Amino acid sequence: MIVVRKEGKLYYQCTRCGYMEPVKKGETMKIVDKADKKSKVVSTKSVAENQGILRSKEEIQQEIEEYYEQVLDQLANEY
Repeated sequence: MIVVRKEGKLYYQCTRCGYMEPVKKGETMKIVDKADKKSKVVSTKSVAENQGILRSKEEIQQEIEEYYEQVLDQLANEY
């Protein structure tokens, strides 16, 4: 899950299904596993045919979700 801001509020959002749950006031997060700095992370890059066209927020959010999904999958395979 990742933390996203929507309408001025923070939510946890599942990168696979999109389920959202509000972050409770005073709640903190802790990273349990750290990635090995030597390992490679696969990422995606989208190139627009016309460089004058900007991507929408939804497209950027989708790329972020796909990136985190790949990172989490890679971490799951290592442990």
